[in-house]
Amino acid sequence: MRDFLLGLRLLLGAGRSNRIRFLLMAAGSSVGVCCLALVLTIPSILDAHDGRAAAREPRTTSARSAQATLIVQRSDPYGSRPFTRVFVAPGQGDPRGRDAAPPGIDRLPGPGELFVSPRVHDLLRDEPDVKALLPGNEAGVIRPAGLAHPDELLAYVGTTPDASPAKGAP
Repeated sequence: MRDFLLGLRLLLGAGRSNRIRFLLMAAGSSVGVCCLALVLTIPSILDAHDGRAAAREPRTTSARSAQATLIVQRSDPYGSRPFTRVFVAPGQGDPRGRDAAPPGIDRLPGPGELFVSPRVHDLLRDEPDVKALLPGNEAGVIRPAGLAHPDELLAYVGTTPDASPAKGAP
């Protein structure tokens, strides 16, 4: 404690220019520590983003049976951002798709159902033109665990194997 009081006494008695120099050094050090903390957290933020995006990728096998779930992903520009639509036709083995459901939703959408991100939910309410891109009725909203970032434009569209985009339907 004695050393601190001595340093404080020297600082106060050293003159105005030295006090200003000390305050500038303290401010510079605090900005440097903030920048260092930011640089050290960026990799973990990017890893979390990549992990959430990779978790929703479909797991496929080379030998697909006729009862397998059909998944077709389309990404179209909407303004300056990509709008990702995942068309899902559940197979006969698991008709409600509980085992194959990606993170953020409890089950795969059935034919005519949609699961949309919160941002798409707002767009459907505010801009009716978006409805033309999404055939079906909204069945739920994707939870944050299934989104790469909060403002992502993502929709899971339930369809049948005959009407899927892989067969030429929109």
